[in-house]
Amino acid sequence: EDGESQPQVWIREQAKGRVFVCIPGHFTWTFDDPFYRLLVLRGICWAAHQPTDRLAELAAVGARLAE
Repeated sequence: EDGESQPQVWIREQAKGRVFVCIPGHFTWTFDDPFYRLLVLRGICWAAHQPTDRLAELAAVGARLAE
């Protein structure tokens, strides 16, 4: 609104809690992109205090890649 860049993805830690926020993803086709999926999966793992590559192999499952 004010012409300045706004963050679309961010993290927050407070005490022992972690929050991963990802604004993009309101459309189902967003999840067709394996790179977007990887971003979300890594964020989930980070928030759960797990290795960020733990779910990486799931990023391409069922992804619709352009030919």
